[in-house]
Amino acid sequence: MDRTKSVKEIFTAEEISLIDLIHLFTDRLRYLYIAVAIFFVMGVLIAFTSPVEYKDEAKILSENGGVGNNSSLDALSGLAGLVGYLYLPAKAKPLV
Repeated sequence: MDRTKSVKEIFTAEEISLIDLIHLFTDRLRYLYIAVAIFFVMGVLIAFTSPVEYKDEAKILSENGGVGNNSSLDALSGLAGLVGYLYLPAKAKPLV
């Protein structure tokens, strides 16, 4: 098998040999390794030379649009009143 065929000779032939394609890729594998190494080094350089920046932001909104400072306390007191009303004994009268 002749390994000195050029890319043009391989792809302009009437039949493309799989072995010729394998030889073409293995002969040019060195260029692939060089390209991967260059981009790896560039990525490492960018990762270690970039400044570390973290930014987070949180906004807490209540259901009633943020009116009043104790809106969550109001919601809990409303639930507590509801639970107390539902679990009263059958013969007891509600306090309200």
